[in-house]
Amino acid sequence: MNFLETSFIDLNYVNLYIYFMAVIFEIDTSNIALSELIDRFFKIFPQYTENPAEKQYIESSYQILLSLNNDEETVHSVRIAAILANANFDYITIASGLLHNILSYSSINP
Repeated sequence: MNFLETSFIDLNYVNLYIYFMAVIFEIDTSNIALSELIDRFFKIFPQYTENPAEKQYIESSYQILLSLNNDEETVHSVRIAAILANANFDYITIASGLLHNILSYSSINP
């Protein structure tokens, strides 16, 4: 059975989508420099600042993202990280969310 074939999953998916869209839009990117976007993320999700090493891991991933990305892709990646953070994933998953798409728009070859 396909992941989205069950009505239970479908209903949960729709509810999560609506909820996460509300959270994503809390990160207003219209009047903020990309260099400050990670600070906004940490203000919304302060649990990722409690451990300095974990915060540094996320910040390092963000710096890699900034160095390889254009503005639209950076904002998209931060929004993906916000979805993951809202679901209380660990810091490695947040960093993975930030970097989830870099191979598709960078010159890095796996």
